[in-house]
Amino acid sequence: MRTTVGTQDLTILASDQIAKFIANGDCFTAYDVTKALRDANPGFQIIHQDIRLIVDSVFVGGNMDVNYNRTLVDLKNDKQAFIYYPNNKTAYDHSFAKPLDTTTLNGIGDVDDSDIDDSDSTIRDSEVVEVTKESRISVPQALLHKLNFKVGDVVYISLTDDEDKVFVHDGTAAFTKDAKLVINSDGRLRLSAAALSNKFGQNYTQYKCTEDSFVIEITPVDNS
Repeated sequence: MRTTVGTQDLTILASDQIAKFIANGDCFTAYDVTKALRDANPGFQIIHQDIRLIVDSVFVGGNMDVNYNRTLVDLKNDKQAFIYYPNNKTAYDHSFAKPLDTTTLNGIGDVDDSDIDDSDSTIRDSEVVEVTKESRISVPQALLHKLNFKVGDVVYISLTDDEDKVFVHDGTAAFTKDAKLVINSDGRLRLSAAALSNKFGQNYTQYKCTEDSFVIEITPVDNS
């Protein structure tokens, strides 16, 4: 009988395996993480759905190496999966990816080096934030406060409910839970700019965050 692994320990195991893949410059999927953990820990119960959520959350939360990107691709088994890959490769370098004309990949994975002080706590319904030099955005604290999010609270990110928006919610609304994040010790919630670029199909330097009906909507600002 396999031993059940607690969420905290499972997160540590998955994060360590992700770090190994990144150190090797590998392209990988969440299932690659699951399989590696199962091979290394045969006595543990490793559930892929749990690992997938952890991997998604590491990336969306901006806690994966800034030189790593992800793209949703068709696999050779006719399923789809996010493939994580370094800047010097593409998702289609993964052995399970179905070959695709690489001209369709132009622009994926580029990052911006702008930075901004996001410490303003003025109460607003919406606010435009910029991508920082760490390739993240910080959801305005004022909006988090309006929804009563506090340090240590779990929040969920919906990337798939609306093609034009990302939603931050507490899990009680009728939105998908594509990633699970935690309000960090300084009361902030940061999202990966690469994850947003993957979602919206191109790189943006600014995003508008709006509080609407107990969720925060995030949309790109087109300055072209």
